[in-house]
Amino acid sequence: MADPIEILDFWLGEVGPEGWYAGGAELDAQCRERFLDVWQAAHDGGLEHWVEGTVGTLALGLAWLYVALRVAHSLIYLGYNHLVHRFAVFAASNFVVVAMVFELALSLPR
Repeated sequence: MADPIEILDFWLGEVGPEGWYAGGAELDAQCRERFLDVWQAAHDGGLEHWVEGTVGTLALGLAWLYVALRVAHSLIYLGYNHLVHRFAVFAASNFVVVAMVFELALSLPR
């Protein structure tokens, strides 16, 4: 089974930003071939060890905070669309992304 570093190497290195948006059947097949066992383990709840410890917990918390802020941004946009409120939530989500990058940089082996 692949580990998180192998998945990140594939997604960030091999696929890259161009491939993220191009997608297609070939990329889907590659993902299935290489990571179907990881997906199944995650579906069955077998990857909790990936988020053990303070680093994993912080990364998971920041990721969910980012998702929540993006949902809030969308709800503001679709609801009353007040520019100041929408910008504040957008700015907060960008600060969370910066925090995730710093957390990732600090957690990498030296």
